[in-house]
Amino acid sequence: MLQVKNLEVAYGGIHAVKGIDLEIKQGELVALIGANGAGKTTTLKTLVGMVKPAGGDIIFNGQSIARMPAHEHVGNGLVMVPEGRGIFSRLTVEENLLMGAYVRNDKAAIKQDLERVYTLFPRLKERMKQLAGTLSGGEQQMVAIGRALLSRPKLLLLDEPSMGLAPIIVQKIFEIIRMIAAEGVTMLLVEQNAKLALQTANRGYVMESGHITLSDTAENLLANTKIQEAYLGE
Repeated sequence: MLQVKNLEVAYGGIHAVKGIDLEIKQGELVALIGANGAGKTTTLKTLVGMVKPAGGDIIFNGQSIARMPAHEHVGNGLVMVPEGRGIFSRLTVEENLLMGAYVRNDKAAIKQDLERVYTLFPRLKERMKQLAGTLSGGEQQMVAIGRALLSRPKLLLLDEPSMGLAPIIVQKIFEIIRMIAAEGVTMLLVEQNAKLALQTANRGYVMESGHITLSDTAENLLANTKIQEAYLGE
């Protein structure tokens, strides 16, 4: 579904991504792990057109999208849940969710998808008329994921979904991520909690200082002593 070939990204005088290759097959949940500043978020932003690459190519469903404008990616099925959630604080929960369907006009299907999100996140249904800015951090993360699902993504990019959340809420969010994956949504997950990311994913890539230094099955990465020492606190 996605092929990243020799991708390079430079901005503000910083060479942030240095010729990386990665691929994601349809139906996979792939984790991208690494320390702060490794280039993970920059990679995601480049995939969705928020940052322009300095070199290389991005192939999505057989089409080069490296120069595609950011606003065209959602209609193309490539959708990101950003770090920090990025909700519209002065819109209601339901208005935020419906923003995910902005490029759609199939009203009956949008209604069905909205109910699906409320089934995944019952708390959002309870708060559907509440201003999103008044929600807890965990509830806002649910809104951000729900909004992305309303766009019917073919590939969902998740940037640090556990950031700033209490452990019990993190477990709930990752339960939902596993449920979404089980429904067949392909995902690329960037997550500071490397152990949780690899326990959730099928495969993983390790990024260090703008390079991909290792790729393997999630199971093998979890068992790798170097990964355990560097990222798993073991």
